[in-house]
Amino acid sequence: MKHLIARPSSDAPMRLPWLLPVAIIIGLMLATVMAWRWQSNVQADLLTDAQNQESAAITAEIRDRLQLHAHFLRSLQAFAATTPSDDMKSWRRYAQEIKLGTNLAGLFGFAYAPAVRPNEVSRFLADTRRQVDRSDFRIFPNADNELLAPVTFVAPDNQLMRGTIGFNMLSESTRRQAIETAIVRREVAMSGPVVLVFERETRRPGFLMFHAVYHPGMPLNNAEERQLAFSGLVLTAYRTDEFLAALKKGRTSSFSLQIFDEDLSGAAGGAASPALIYDADPDFKPSPGSPVFHHEIDFGGRNWILNFRPRHNDPNSHGLSPSSLILFGGLVGSLLLSLLVFYLTTHRARAVHYASQLTGELGLSEERLRLAVGASNDGIWDQNLETRAEYMSPRMAQIFGFDPASPPD
Repeated sequence: MKHLIARPSSDAPMRLPWLLPVAIIIGLMLATVMAWRWQSNVQADLLTDAQNQESAAITAEIRDRLQLHAHFLRSLQAFAATTPSDDMKSWRRYAQEIKLGTNLAGLFGFAYAPAVRPNEVSRFLADTRRQVDRSDFRIFPNADNELLAPVTFVAPDNQLMRGTIGFNMLSESTRRQAIETAIVRREVAMSGPVVLVFERETRRPGFLMFHAVYHPGMPLNNAEERQLAFSGLVLTAYRTDEFLAALKKGRTSSFSLQIFDEDLSGAAGGAASPALIYDADPDFKPSPGSPVFHHEIDFGGRNWILNFRPRHNDPNSHGLSPSSLILFGGLVGSLLLSLLVFYLTTHRARAVHYASQLTGELGLSEERLRLAVGASNDGIWDQNLETRAEYMSPRMAQIFGFDPASPPD
């Protein structure tokens, strides 16, 4: 009878239903990864655009501020061209009308320095010392047989600025180069990085702007004529860090800014490497692969190279970004959906498998019953159920409500 009893395989019904859930989870995970990469690229592009716009806005503000101070220097040059250099009362009245902290944020001070040729030094010193507060006026550093440009008026009138009175602006190469550029171009010229006279101990970096003043009525058609007509200069002085700290957009910037200065006048006689003149955060170390946004400002014969380094490249560093939500949510959702599909696709197979097991056990119980009584017909089934329960399998006995552990009465 063994060949009549079919015991189904326990693995066959459970093997194939795995294929659909596995295919679903693989497909959903691939789609999730693709969506995550797409969203990450979109976020990166949006972040790059936003950072580029922010850095461009800061660059434009610096350029506009330089232009604003250049306009002030032009007005100062016009005043100097119509006012005698020894008329200190007029200069002081003019200075009182200039509100440096309000209208010209970032400007530390301004000054006037007349041009003094070697044959005019004695007369110039005598005339200047006749002023009420210039009795001890002297020119420094000493320079013989050279054109001089000593500072005679400064504003604001404070202790630091008074220390520059008498300083010869042509005594130092960086200043002299910018002054020569201003004379030749008849336009505002900006110096390279300098240490202001009153910052010699601290070595705090700064820069200057110059505008040349000419004798009225003299020709100014070429560089030689402008050199001959040169009668003095007006200048504005800046501490680099204070000038940049006055920026409105820079206060909330997410960048660490570096500025390099490059000479465009050609007077240096060679292509010198740009010099670092400002570093907002010297200890800042950008992360590997972090972008640097590069902008330039061509102004007054100098070129400022601005490097904007993002402090935090991830705008969602304090929380999950949309791309991370897509990734984690997609993976979890893929897993749950695959488990649901597996449950639904294997539910019928599990029921069929369970029924097949019961059928097999029922057949075995019937076979054991037939062998026990030695019967070859169905007469055994006329006996009562309690007698048949003795020959049933434990599972079948439980189905019919008998306890296989206790013998029938």
